[in-house]
Amino acid sequence: MDTNRVWIKGAALTYAVFPQWPSFCGVATCCGALGSILQKPVTQQELQRRYQVGLYTKLHASAVCDPNTFAKRQRSGKGFSNWDAIRLCNAVLLDEGREPAATVFCGQDFVRESAQPECRRELLDWLRHDSCQALIHLQNHYVLFAGAHESSVDGSLSLLVADSSKRSGPLRSLALAELSSLANADERYGFVLISDRDIPRTLFRTWTSAMMPPEVSERRRFARIDKS
Repeated sequence: MDTNRVWIKGAALTYAVFPQWPSFCGVATCCGALGSILQKPVTQQELQRRYQVGLYTKLHASAVCDPNTFAKRQRSGKGFSNWDAIRLCNAVLLDEGREPAATVFCGQDFVRESAQPECRRELLDWLRHDSCQALIHLQNHYVLFAGAHESSVDGSLSLLVADSSKRSGPLRSLALAELSSLANADERYGFVLISDRDIPRTLFRTWTSAMMPPEVSERRRFARIDKS
């Protein structure tokens, strides 16, 4: 960490989406990550129109649905997932002529690796680059990694996150211990790493099959609505 023990990713805050559309936290977080990588705004409107992402949220909203009606729409199902996020980021980066890379760093993989100070340091160093982003999956919510703070009192690590929710955004802190506790209880929670550069194998001590699902290894993508 820096000597002042705090740093912020400027691009993550520049391109973070706030506020999100109702039930669009996963999509909004992808917008911030993709904007940082591409160095240009990526909007919820664009992703809804081109990739019909609303169908994969709890709203099940097609591309022609008016966002102004989202707050009143009935919600059902599990909604947007880590695998949806990877497929969406793959699609956008491929359509932009980039080579997408991703890793699901969640559950016990996250608990195991993040418990090691060396691994934490290497991951944070990797995340300093604008091309290297982390979507953070919490219970019923997604946020975007935007920096880190290490306590000078007890050495505990807090993540700074761009949060698209009106209730808690646009910027707040999240204790690493809190995220580790969630990940320990549920394999869905933790980091989804997104980049347009190769994710080095040396980033983690152990790689498991859960970190490289078909969405990652096959670069699966959302179907594109606008073919032009």
